[in-house]
Amino acid sequence: NGDAGDGFTNKWLTDNDQSLSCYDCTKPIAKPLYNTTYVLIVQDTAGCFTDTSFFDIQILVKSSIDVPNMFSPNNDGINDIIYVKGWGIKRLISFKIYNRWGQIVFETNDINTGWDGTYQGKPQPIETYVYIVEYEAYKYRDIKSIKGYITLIR
Repeated sequence: NGDAGDGFTNKWLTDNDQSLSCYDCTKPIAKPLYNTTYVLIVQDTAGCFTDTSFFDIQILVKSSIDVPNMFSPNNDGINDIIYVKGWGIKRLISFKIYNRWGQIVFETNDINTGWDGTYQGKPQPIETYVYIVEYEAYKYRDIKSIKGYITLIR
């Protein structure tokens, strides 16, 4: 937060990236993909006072994927759709859900799209389904994959 009040200007500098939402505001949003140092220079409008602050952001090379193991698509507004969630995800490659016969009943590559418990417009039975998620994390070049089970209840 670089808010020194009225009569002051802010200038943000970075060592080698373009990850700030603005460079002359008081509260920029930083989204660096690697370790970055930010420098804030606050100066009064008359040019008599200058203060410099340094902010070091260390990036942990981690990601996490979570798929709930149960959902209830019964139109009550609670847990009606199952999504892939997590952090450090650059790209969802695929989210596939299989029934007990190995048939794909749902597939997407959009992390904002989830399964509503239907296949070809028909509600699917109460049972356990298998899912496979493939994704690319921001700091990795390889593809990550997780598998698990989802129980559909009503």
